[in-house]
Amino acid sequence: MIDLVPWPDRFYVEPPKLDAYLLDPASDDGVSKGRYSKSRYLLSYGFDAARPAELRDALIAHATAASFVGRRVTSFGLKFNFDGPCPPPTVARRPS
Repeated sequence: MIDLVPWPDRFYVEPPKLDAYLLDPASDDGVSKGRYSKSRYLLSYGFDAARPAELRDALIAHATAASFVGRRVTSFGLKFNFDGPCPPPTVARRPS
């Protein structure tokens, strides 16, 4: 079978996914289901809503062939899944 979806030459994280979802403690991303909020988890590791680029950079740095576990089509588009450690904010920071 031919793989019709090539490996992307770069990854991109939409700013609203960072600002209004992953770093927003007011988002209800699982709290109602009794799970720990993604934002609380990420904020507890030092990511900060005032610096969303740090989380973006960490997520993109995490997206490697070695951590790739699969992909699927969602209502938001093609979703790539990765598993394994994600660099903390201080490691993911890019020099200005």
